[in-house]
Amino acid sequence: RFLNIMLVGIYGLEGLLLFLAGIEDVRKKEIRIIYIVAMGIVACVGCLFQQNHSWYGALGGALIGLCMLGISLLSEEQIGRGDGLVIAALGLFFGVRNTLGMVCFASLFMVPIALLIIVIKKEKKKIRLPFIPALFLGYVMTISIGGMS
Repeated sequence: RFLNIMLVGIYGLEGLLLFLAGIEDVRKKEIRIIYIVAMGIVACVGCLFQQNHSWYGALGGALIGLCMLGISLLSEEQIGRGDGLVIAALGLFFGVRNTLGMVCFASLFMVPIALLIIVIKKEKKKIRLPFIPALFLGYVMTISIGGMS
């Protein structure tokens, strides 16, 4: 019972940090490192309270974010570095499967938004869209369909 209460609190705290980082991403198109560090610390603490959580899963989840960070560096930040770091931090706690689900849901949320902006703006130049708010929605969706294990 104590572990369940702690896990709900950790999921809530991670969600709150992600929500606040999303607001900052929308306003400034960047995320302060304090959010990423806090998410990483909370994720590490959360790993201690999960019963069926392996360190392999944690490292795999983080690796997804680190791959995105690598893509960011290779693509001259077509994907923000902060996005990759946030995914890596959340991946520690979420594991591989849930991290992939979260990123897929976030991407699905971004497709209609991106298409709408392209149609409305009718510009060819690069448009920077904040991804963290979509990641928050993906986080909520993943938890809602059973990601809290």
